[in-house]
Amino acid sequence: AFEARYGTAHSDHIAGEYFPTRLENAGERLHLVDGVGITIANFRYNDREPWPEAAGRDGSSLVLAIVTDPAPDYSVPGNWRASAVPGGTPGTGLLLDSDGDGLSNTEEALAGTDPLRPDTDGDGSPDGSEIAAGTDPLDGTSFFQITTLNKNPLTGFVTVRWASVPGKSYTIEASADLINWEVTSSGIIAVGTVTLQLDPRAIGKDRRFYRVSVEE
Repeated sequence: AFEARYGTAHSDHIAGEYFPTRLENAGERLHLVDGVGITIANFRYNDREPWPEAAGRDGSSLVLAIVTDPAPDYSVPGNWRASAVPGGTPGTGLLLDSDGDGLSNTEEALAGTDPLRPDTDGDGSPDGSEIAAGTDPLDGTSFFQITTLNKNPLTGFVTVRWASVPGKSYTIEASADLINWEVTSSGIIAVGTVTLQLDPRAIGKDRRFYRVSVEE
């Protein structure tokens, strides 16, 4: 039944058949033992609160919420969630990115974001981009943006300032028409939560637009 639904890519991990019945959708006790009789897991699952109810009504399966924990307590409902895709995605939990936002479903679980919504807080920036930029993917008012632009009237230099993440690398681009862009500075490694950079190429230019990008 498993191979009929999911193919044979994970056949080597199938220990045997569960016969003559099947797991109860409404929940039951599971006791798993190894070849010498030592208990691997012994717990009872359910499909009612505080367990993830979607796993009992929407076709999703129960999956561990944080699969990086080497020894989770399987009996704690909060350690489980409904799979992001109906029917489950065995063997792909660590890498699957159901909404294409640049974060795997596992990373979404750790960040508290929605694995089925690429922009959880609805601010126009995908969750993966927010994590890379150091903004909060759960706060619609948290943006990665230039905070100030100042032009020195004596030198003509423009100072670009933005909120940064220490250790991240940034690139500044400038344009006179918002169509054609040129890199003014790249490989700017942030050493604090605020970074500023001078643009001497702004000398003698009446209009100049800027954008900053973070290198993931």
